[in-house]
Amino acid sequence: MSGIQYADRAARRLALILVAAGALAGALLLLAFNAWRSGLESWVAADLAHRARLVVAVMIGLTTGPALAMSAYLWRLGRRTAAAERYPPPGLRVVRDTRIVAGARARRLGRGLQAIAAALACGGVLLAWLLWRLLSLAGRAAPVLAVGLACSGAVFAQQPRSIPAPDGGVVEADEYGTADRAVVLAHGGRFDRASWRTQARRLVDAGFKVLAIDFRAAVRARAGEDAPCLYDAPCLSRDVLAAVRHLRRSGARTVAVIGASLGGGAAAQAAADARPGEIDRVVLLAHMAIARPEAMSGRKLFVVARDDPGPGGEPRLVRIREQYERAPEPKQLLILGGSAHAQFIFDTAGAEDLMQAILRFLSEP
Repeated sequence: MSGIQYADRAARRLALILVAAGALAGALLLLAFNAWRSGLESWVAADLAHRARLVVAVMIGLTTGPALAMSAYLWRLGRRTAAAERYPPPGLRVVRDTRIVAGARARRLGRGLQAIAAALACGGVLLAWLLWRLLSLAGRAAPVLAVGLACSGAVFAQQPRSIPAPDGGVVEADEYGTADRAVVLAHGGRFDRASWRTQARRLVDAGFKVLAIDFRAAVRARAGEDAPCLYDAPCLSRDVLAAVRHLRRSGARTVAVIGASLGGGAAAQAAADARPGEIDRVVLLAHMAIARPEAMSGRKLFVVARDDPGPGGEPRLVRIREQYERAPEPKQLLILGGSAHAQFIFDTAGAEDLMQAILRFLSEP
């Protein structure tokens, strides 16, 4: 038997609708994932041992489910083709004009479709087993693996860390990524460690490990407790140095510090108090002034918005420029447009320009 089986217009319309619906569903899933990723990370971190496995189970379903469904369809199509000794088999509507294959050729085609179906099913089952086995072997690293796989191989999920400080206290922090180039993020007075999530992911994308800290004084102040250390740069810098030394002990080859406003003052003071070679670079976003910027070590990037109003209405640029001029080389001063202060710049149209400037500064030789 030979000839052409002509396309079924209704089947073609249905196929186009299904393809469009699938593409729309995929786009919506990606948008939803990006919108809810921070919440997912926090949810997983709250119960690492169990929820990471749940995330992997969902990922296994999403990756192997379609493969097994396609395998079942191909197996049935191959069986019908071999039994009828005709392709397309009777009753199958096609979406394009298709040459009819009959007899022994159709039987071979049917068996070939069944072989493809079997291979696809075995591959799906093997992938599911390997993912689950890898998760089991990973042990306590399972949460990193789970969210890392969900993010297409990049480790975005923050891991809570409790860092011992020299005075016997503990600095709470979130750690992102795995790399031998590290960055400490020190928040401003109105912020906390979670406020750096977007910037932390960008830094991880660029090949850095990130540690975002909560200043102990800020935690106490938010709880309504007495916090005499707040806005005291030498006192706050102890938290920054504890984070820097934690990263060095963990194998970091280079460590940079990005500080904003209050955290910028702590970062600047840490660069002044650090041992030689402890801090390689420091980025100061409209930082709180320190007494002796001349003592700062490492490469320095000072950043301020031109019309950022300081105390008493004086532009903050005046004091930032004075700190910049007193600081030793190597140093850079970046003056941005607008009036946003420190971390608030990331909520403006200039956010991407600032992020690109920071990445260039951290990456340049």
